[in-house]
Amino acid sequence: MMLRTINLTFCKFISLDEVLYYTPHPTEPGKTLLKQEATVTVEGVPLSHYMEELLTSRISFNAGKGRQGLEWVIGRLNSEMKGIAESACKSTDEIITQTKKSLDDITVTARKNMDELSATTKNMHL
Repeated sequence: MMLRTINLTFCKFISLDEVLYYTPHPTEPGKTLLKQEATVTVEGVPLSHYMEELLTSRISFNAGKGRQGLEWVIGRLNSEMKGIAESACKSTDEIITQTKKSLDDITVTARKNMDELSATTKNMHL
């Protein structure tokens, strides 16, 4: 997957073309590789080379923060999914327990009614 961004703010003076490439890790299927490229061009302002270096440095620094942010989000999602799975298991256990109790209650009531019916029919033949 490729993600491309191009700046629009100050586009007459600063051009930033950034491309992110996401590819599956060749040996670890549960991982993804990220390759980031950025082209910075500064024109029409004094010290353009200095500005390009400054922007490139900032982009590099922010790339690390972006990775940390993405890993934080993934960690939160994993944590929430674990909580949802645990809650689903607990709810399922409660439903099974309640169903068994209801079936036991129905069985006891049915046996009681059958015993009463049997006793009533025995008294009718005498």
